[in-house]
Amino acid sequence: MTSLEQVKKLVEMQNLYNREKEIKDLYKEQEARLIKAERENDNLVQTRGDIELTIKEMDKKINEELGKRDEINTRITSLDEGKDKIKIVRQIKSWEKEMEKMQQEQSLIQAQIEYDTSKQLEYKNEQERLSMKIEENKVRIGDFQKEIDVIKEQHSGELNEIISKSGEIRKTFGIQFIDYFDSMLHKTTGAAIVLVEGDACSGCNTILPTALQGDLGADIRPEDIDMHQCPHCFRYLYFEEWMELVEEEIY
Repeated sequence: MTSLEQVKKLVEMQNLYNREKEIKDLYKEQEARLIKAERENDNLVQTRGDIELTIKEMDKKINEELGKRDEINTRITSLDEGKDKIKIVRQIKSWEKEMEKMQQEQSLIQAQIEYDTSKQLEYKNEQERLSMKIEENKVRIGDFQKEIDVIKEQHSGELNEIISKSGEIRKTFGIQFIDYFDSMLHKTTGAAIVLVEGDACSGCNTILPTALQGDLGADIRPEDIDMHQCPHCFRYLYFEEWMELVEEEIY
């Protein structure tokens, strides 16, 4: 394959790349929103999971506190039942101290139970809010995906043709070279091979060295055409006039 043929194929591949990008840009906004909604949902699901664990831990804690309260209530009931059997003043004072202690513990545990139950209710309300938000986001994500799918479907034929043609062009070059050109396309956002305008690279607007200018030109003979890169930005260079040359003129 001659250098002119290579240049033409690279220009075609670049045009295909840019057309594919144009099509993808049609649903770029929806895709960005979809990705944002998916990330938001992932965070919401993670937060809801953390809250669910907290609720379970609080359930365990509240049940333990209820158990302690029941033990104290049983002790208080036992003290009440045994009060009438106490005859000695010293025993009555001991009973009163024990009863006061139990009542204080009962009051503290009851306050803790009420506080923890209230906090748990807050967590459950937040869990419910997150679940509703997650479901709403799922609907949004579905809507974004539908919009993307509609645009993709409208251009599916052209996209398939782009993939097919690009694949055919890739096969005509060495893997190392075409992978390098691919990386240049991405790096330069679709401008890996650019026109020479005047004596400058149109990619970076840098004046080309005199020696390189001598190897390039709009009116250069087809057989003298070679692949050259801008020494500043490393884009490949060509002239629009080269695209008009027919294959017969190469030989």
